[in-house]
Amino acid sequence: MKLCVSTRDEVRLIELRDVVYIRASGNYTDFHLVGAKVRSELTTLTATEQRIARLCANRSLVNPFLRAGRSLLVNIHHIASVNTQKRQVSFDTQEPPLTLPKEAARQLKGHLEAAFGE
Repeated sequence: MKLCVSTRDEVRLIELRDVVYIRASGNYTDFHLVGAKVRSELTTLTATEQRIARLCANRSLVNPFLRAGRSLLVNIHHIASVNTQKRQVSFDTQEPPLTLPKEAARQLKGHLEAAFGE
């Protein structure tokens, strides 16, 4: 499934499965892709989250992105671990671990346990 990411000069289609996480960066939203590529779009993280939710709903798919604090959406398919003590999420890609707010780390851990637990 592809998402249209547009800048002032171009439109790019990115595969959602290649997005490791999406981070708010001022007035921009940065898409961190497998292979350490970053694509930026002039939009809010909330608008991006809503676009992805609509796209998944229109195709009757489960949305793989979870909110992890005010400025981050993570793709659960790329999460390797969540450490609530260190407040970090690690990925199965080359991306370095990200530090999360305490409550966001707890919620993300709970979502993963519910989705992939026994």
